[in-house]
Amino acid sequence: MELRGSNITSHLSLRSVEYRKLRKKFHRINHVNESMIHRLGLEKELEGHRGCVNCLEWNHDGSLLASGSDDLHAIIWDPQRQKPKCTLRTGHHGNIFSVKVYSCHVGRVKRLATAPNVPYMFWSAGEDGTVRQFDLRTPHNCNDKCNNVIVNLNAYIGRHAECKCLAVNQCRPEQLAVGASDPYVRLYDLRMLSPHDVSFSHLEWLGHSWHSPTAEPDSLGKVPSNCVQYFIAGHLPATETSRRGYRTLAITYLTFGPKGDELLVNIGGEQVYLFDVNKARRPKLYTLGDYALQPGTNGVHKKDVSEQVAGVLSSNGTTNGVSQLHLPHSNGFHKMPSSDLPAPPIPKSAPVNRNKPLPLRAEFLKLEANKFYCDRKDFTAAIRLYNQAISISPQSAVLYGNRAAAYMKRRWDGDLYASIRDCHSALQLDPAHRKAHFRLARGLLELAWINEAKVCLNHFKEKFPEYSEYRECRMLDGDIRRAVFQ
Repeated sequence: MELRGSNITSHLSLRSVEYRKLRKKFHRINHVNESMIHRLGLEKELEGHRGCVNCLEWNHDGSLLASGSDDLHAIIWDPQRQKPKCTLRTGHHGNIFSVKVYSCHVGRVKRLATAPNVPYMFWSAGEDGTVRQFDLRTPHNCNDKCNNVIVNLNAYIGRHAECKCLAVNQCRPEQLAVGASDPYVRLYDLRMLSPHDVSFSHLEWLGHSWHSPTAEPDSLGKVPSNCVQYFIAGHLPATETSRRGYRTLAITYLTFGPKGDELLVNIGGEQVYLFDVNKARRPKLYTLGDYALQPGTNGVHKKDVSEQVAGVLSSNGTTNGVSQLHLPHSNGFHKMPSSDLPAPPIPKSAPVNRNKPLPLRAEFLKLEANKFYCDRKDFTAAIRLYNQAISISPQSAVLYGNRAAAYMKRRWDGDLYASIRDCHSALQLDPAHRKAHFRLARGLLELAWINEAKVCLNHFKEKFPEYSEYRECRMLDGDIRRAVFQ
């Protein structure tokens, strides 16, 4: 009989499973017998600890030996070569009386997590896409179906799933945060997760991913939908699609704050973010009518128009940049700079006083920021100065508008989204802020929110008809029309 392709792979996989089962059965039968007992004797003294050795533990096939000692170290030994493979500084402050060796994960283990008030449990994240829970109070033997998987991201991310990091909330140990090979932070409620097994014997390990010719992803185990929250920076949800051939975003580290209410997250190759785990924000529905002026009047013009800005970042360098709109008789700075950090919340009842002067310190910071923006083209320095000015005068529309322009010029990851946020803040404070409204339309187009950009620009032309024929406005209108038909 001739075996080809996948048949050979399946045949070899089956034979491998059978061999492991026979080997384990042979070990169990011949592990201890009378003949072996009579031949027991000292073969070698392993030297490495500097204190009493209190505990020893073999792994499942006898290829590794772990030891714990009063010297507060654990050593993993190679018993065949009779040499230590590695010495672990455990961080213990007292003598070590128990040690375990686990080999449940397939591939490397990326992170371990513990909780201070649950000393008998720990959690691990591995390259096989699983998060596992270990309870030291119960016996455990590693095998092909270890019943300790609480999260299996293969069922969600796919065969390239890797768990990169995890952390337990020290103030609320039922909260487990997991970072993986995508830009989403997953926050689980451990009380709602049930340990289960994943049959990796049906899966084929391909480097850093699994391939399952028979099992469907749903069969790999999913968690209850109400036990997990997702956190992501506003501009990232569509980044994976637009940049799939460019780079992959993954969370490489995360940790809870000392009070347990914040989560600090690093996205490899991108930015560092701070999330509020108690006040998760949903994509916000902004209504342009909330700050729309009736053309030619100072009254409020209510319009049944809305735009949703959930945050999508298009790849850098795909547009002609931000056209500066030079409008006559405009207040403040003509080349409006941009915004960087998320703007502070602005009360809906915030009074609008466009002619109110800035406090002296805030005015000085604004002028210095304008110099960095215009003369030195140092947009990061300008943003920092605008940040300081906004902290002094958080109700100033011109500061948000200027910071928005600086963000759009700097164009770091997330800057376009931050610019849009600042445009909204400026318009909430001053519905007549023409440049903020125009930049909002440009920013939406840059983020590939084409329909929203079209609505926003049409509303701009309705609100400020005297500027609809300006060159910059016609250019943006043309860019949006071309994007619609692409």
